[in-house]
Amino acid sequence: MRLPRRAHATPIRAAARGGRGRAPVLCPLLLALGAAGCAGDGGRAVDGGCAGDPGADRPAPAFDARGYRTEYLGPGRDAPPPEDLREIRLALFCPADENHPDWGDAWRGAVLAAEEANAGGGCLGLPVRLASAWSENPWGTGVSGLVKLVYREGVLALIGGVDGATTHLAEQIAVKARLPLLSPGCTDPSVNLTNVAWMFTLLPTDDRNGAALADTVLARRGGGSWSAIGTTDRDARVAWREFRAAAARRNAPAPALHLVLPPAAPDYGRAAADLAKSGARAIVLFAAARDAARLVKALRAVGYEGEIAGGAPLGRRPFLEEAGEAAEGVVFPLLFDPAAPGAAPFVHAYEARWGTPPDYLAAHAYDAVRLAIDATARAGPNRARIRDALAGIETWRGAAGPLAWDATGRNTRPIVMGVWRSGCVARL
Repeated sequence: MRLPRRAHATPIRAAARGGRGRAPVLCPLLLALGAAGCAGDGGRAVDGGCAGDPGADRPAPAFDARGYRTEYLGPGRDAPPPEDLREIRLALFCPADENHPDWGDAWRGAVLAAEEANAGGGCLGLPVRLASAWSENPWGTGVSGLVKLVYREGVLALIGGVDGATTHLAEQIAVKARLPLLSPGCTDPSVNLTNVAWMFTLLPTDDRNGAALADTVLARRGGGSWSAIGTTDRDARVAWREFRAAAARRNAPAPALHLVLPPAAPDYGRAAADLAKSGARAIVLFAAARDAARLVKALRAVGYEGEIAGGAPLGRRPFLEEAGEAAEGVVFPLLFDPAAPGAAPFVHAYEARWGTPPDYLAAHAYDAVRLAIDATARAGPNRARIRDALAGIETWRGAAGPLAWDATGRNTRPIVMGVWRSGCVARL
């Protein structure tokens, strides 16, 4: 693992990757596991997101991956440091664009963490550099660029991806390259259930988010009818499946109406009208941030006055940006509370640097880079030992709150619910 002799002219600069060329052939087993049992995005939508009723009785599994800790027993820990090491380089699987309409917050948070580290002397006395691989087609040129970055640029850890699909892609590379992977944007629990020893997820995952949402919408609000709408993209299907399973465990009634639409649909008005006519006391949304915002605006436009709640993306900056005043009162799992104890220094630094408040993707990207730098400072420039240092964390507090891994590498931080109030997130 030899670092190139060239250096960037500035402390933080993206080495944007993702040129032409065919995507690499990756491990078929991981591709199958990464599918998490769901049909592809273009498949037929079924109640529950995946085949089968999540509320039905199921036999006990022969093997429960949730309680099994996979250790890395392979080579690498005795490898000498890279020759001519001049910088600590970290890879990012996100756009190197602070103004990207959906994922710019990840880049902003990561850059802020690296800049702060460099202002304090860097890591191991060397500057921290961020190199980004990205494409708007992550399954094609995006993952191909990430492979080149990981194998050619001497990166010591990988931060990514920005959602479930890109994290599954990054995981397939990390396990082949034996590279620590910290995900700041994935809530899909199946990523960690592959039991890859290099995989660490900073966000609470949708099995727990869905349970908290079900408690709020279905149980603590006095019951009553509810309806649901979601899009067919991967993360929306996973979030719906976990919520539906949580609702079934609470003996909640089936939704009065459940609609599934393609993402970025040109018009959500008809669906909103049908939902408003369903008589539901609450409507639950599962979609990416901007699609969810358009759905909320469509519901408000047809006069729906009941409760609107949804998955974690409803707490993102792009949701508020797109929804505007229609966001008022919308409920969601609060994955980053800017008013929580310990968050203020990060919030102030982020707003001073970028001029906008951070959302949960920004906060967790910031924490992921800090974690990678801290582990490198303790373990040295060695991928296997950095993985060991990350896996050995028992408790750690970041800008987004406390962190403690479960057996699979998922954060076990408690979940609270949030609501939009006057353009700001607040605890419910």
